[in-house]
Amino acid sequence: MSAAVRDKLMPKPNPPKPTPRWLYAIFEFIERLPIPAWLLGLLVILLGSLTLHLEAWQRGLLPYGTIDSYLITLTTYPVLILAAWLFLDNRARLALASFSKSKGKRLPGLDRLVADFISMPDWLTVFGFLGGVTGGYFNFNIAIDLSPLGGRVIPVYELLSFLLVSGLLSLTVLRVLLQTVKMHRLYQGIEVNIFNTTPLYALSRYASQSTLTLLLVNYAMILISLPEFLLSPYGFSVLMLVFAPILIIFFAPLSSVNRRMRQEKDRLLAELGDDLNDGVARVLRAVRREKYAEINKLRSTISTLKEGWEIVRKVSTWPWEPETLRNLLLPLLIPVIAFLVQRYLGSLFGG
Repeated sequence: MSAAVRDKLMPKPNPPKPTPRWLYAIFEFIERLPIPAWLLGLLVILLGSLTLHLEAWQRGLLPYGTIDSYLITLTTYPVLILAAWLFLDNRARLALASFSKSKGKRLPGLDRLVADFISMPDWLTVFGFLGGVTGGYFNFNIAIDLSPLGGRVIPVYELLSFLLVSGLLSLTVLRVLLQTVKMHRLYQGIEVNIFNTTPLYALSRYASQSTLTLLLVNYAMILISLPEFLLSPYGFSVLMLVFAPILIIFFAPLSSVNRRMRQEKDRLLAELGDDLNDGVARVLRAVRREKYAEINKLRSTISTLKEGWEIVRKVSTWPWEPETLRNLLLPLLIPVIAFLVQRYLGSLFGG
């Protein structure tokens, strides 16, 4: 029996399952449902929001037909965070596939690489979720103070929504932080080539996408449901504190590889500089001996070396594409602009 036939007959090992298992079991259950996941999420948002509004209208908390953004977000955010988790899983697979191809790895090992990258230890999942739930309880009390409808429509449902959202958000942030360590290890295992930055760009692109996802989810949660929190000095200060870990998530795994790229660039420039120096010295010796035929040959060599030196000198050692950093930093200005407009321009025009 040939090796090819034997490989076909042998049972294929099941792909490794990522953790936390309970969360991915929920995702698998959703995938088995007879309706698309996006449609299920839309129905949850619509039906949940409708139920909350009907209750608010019936109890006289809202005029009939009035839509309140706070009530809409109570059912939107659990769906939004689960969607963000799956989006990052998909981006991670694409980034690691590009990273593996550029390194020449065999793609059959991609499933194991992806499963390890998107997984979290069980102990970290437990502590992270409980910590997020605790924060969700305090956020619920803040919402009661800031929103006229906070804790007044269906208090149990509102509280559960805050607990679930904060728990999932805490897991998302912790997983991204853990992935910065894993990206650092992946960078350590590659040989730096300043002319082949594909593996570097693949991972830095994912780092940018994960930080952007965290930023946009946090912005959406605050700007839509409780804009007063963001526009208050306390809320603005809290959001500024969030920026530090978000920037660390992007820059930390890239710092060491940036240093290695600079070292590689300096090495190439030094070698080209030595060759240029040697070529110029040979030209001067040929001039003194009046060997003009040799000078013409050396002129081509020096021109090639100089061109190579210029090319290497202009190569960027930042391990990301130019638009990656721009797309990351621009959203950071959103709360700053909103705060300044509300704080200063509003008072200037009597707002």
